Amino acid sequence: TDLTEAERASYEKQIQEWEEAAKKAIAEADTTEKVAATLTEQEEKLQTDIVVAAQSTDLANAKAKAIAELQEQAATAKEEITQLPTLTEAEKQAYIDVVNQIVADAIQVITEKTDKDFTAIQAEVSEKVEKQKTAAKDAEQEKAASNNQAQETEAPSTPQGTEAPSTPQGTEAPSTPQGTEAPSASQEPEEPSASREPEKSVAPSGTEEPSATDAVTDSGQSSDTTDNQNDTEGEDTDSTALTGTYDVQTVTKWITSCNTDAKDPENSRFIKLQPRAKGGNKKIKISWKKQSVAKGYIIYGAACGKKMEELARVKASKKSWTHKKLKKATYYKYIVVAYKIVNGQERVTEISVSVHESTKGGKNANPKKVQSKKKVTLVVGKKKTWKAKVIKSGKKLKVYIAKLRYELDKEKIVTVNKKGKIKALKKGSCTMYV
Repeated sequence: TDLTEAERASYEKQIQEWEEAAKKAIAEADTTEKVAATLTEQEEKLQTDIVVAAQSTDLANAKAKAIAELQEQAATAKEEITQLPTLTEAEKQAYIDVVNQIVADAIQVITEKTDKDFTAIQAEVSEKVEKQKTAAKDAEQEKAASNNQAQETEAPSTPQGTEAPSTPQGTEAPSTPQGTEAPSASQEPEEPSASREPEKSVAPSGTEEPSATDAVTDSGQSSDTTDNQNDTEGEDTDSTALTGTYDVQTVTKWITSCNTDAKDPENSRFIKLQPRAKGGNKKIKISWKKQSVAKGYIIYGAACGKKMEELARVKASKKSWTHKKLKKATYYKYIVVAYKIVNGQERVTEISVSVHESTKGGKNANPKKVQSKKKVTLVVGKKKTWKAKVIKSGKKLKVYIAKLRYELDKEKIVTVNKKGKIKALKKGSCTMYV
C-alpha cells in the first residue's frame, strides 16, 4: 500500500478498538436475533469507518506520489529547455507553457480517478514531455544553423590595410535595376506592423562612415486592407522564419486571446506571408504568399469587434481561401498561419499580421492603395518621417490597429516606429512595407 507507517499504525489501532467493542456488543446480546443484528452492525462499522477511510487515504497518497513524479519529470525537461542558448526567453517559455499544460491536464485526470492505475497516464505524459523537449532542441539546432548560415552569407569585410571607396556626402548611390534587391543577410524584424505590398526597387548601400549615405527603399503600395491583388509569385525560402519554434496550440491561444482590433498577435509580421483581403458580395477572399517549408496553412478570422477563431485549414499548394456567407457591409479580420510537421507535431513557421476588410453592399470603404515615397536616402545616424497616405475606395473607412503600419526587412540597418519615423543605423539598404 501507499500508507505511511504512522497511518498504518493508526488504522491497526482502530481495528483493535473495533474488535474489542464488537466482542463486548455481541456478548451483551441476549437473543440469537440480537447477536446476528449486532454482528451485522459491527461489520458495517468496520467497513465504513475504518476500511473505506484507509482505502481513501491510500489512494490519496498514491495520487500525490504519481503527481510528484510527473512534476519532477516536467521540472527536469523545463530545466533542459531553459539551458538552450540560442532560443529567446519567449521561445523557451512557449515550450515550458506546453509542458506545464501537459502536466496540468494529467494531474486533473489523476485527481478524478477512483483507482491507482496511473501507468498509462504517466507513460503518455512522459512521451508528450519528451516530444516537447526534443522539439525545443530541434528548434535550437535549426535556429543556430540559420544564424550560422546568415553570418556566412554576409558580405566579406574590406581587407586590412585597404579602404572601401566612399560615396561623397550629399550624393545618392545609383539605384539597383527595377525588380532586384541589394544582397544582404536575412534579418527578422522584431516588431511586425501592417499589411503591405512590396515595391520593386532597392538602392545599394553607402559606406560605414557617418558622412556616407544609407539608402532605404519604399515598398508601400497597399494597406492592411488592400483590394488591388498583385500576387507575389514564387516561394519564400528566408531563414528568418520561426523554424517550428511554436506549436499550433500555443499560437492559436495567442491569436484567439489577442484583441486583434487594436494590435497584432505576438511574433506576427507581414513580410513573409504578405496577407491580403478583397471584399465581395457577402464574401471575402484572403490570399497570401506561398511558403516553401509549409505543409499547410490555417486561416483565423472573425467579424471585427469579436475574438478570432480558426476558420479553415488548407493544403500547402493553396495560396488563397474565400470566406463565404457573410453579412453585407460588415468589416471582418483575418490572420494566416503557416505550419510544418516536426516529430509528428504541427509546428508554426510563420504568423501573419491581421488584415481587415469589409464586404460590399453599403458605405464602408476599403483601402485601395497607399501613396508613398519610392526611395529615401539617409546619412547614418539621421532620422526622417516616411510620408504616406491611404487612397480609399468608398465613403466610410474604419481604422483598425492603425491607419498605416510600417515594417522593415532589415532592422539592423534602419529602424522605424509606429508613426513612420525611420533612423539609419549603419550602411546598407532595406525594403519598407507600408
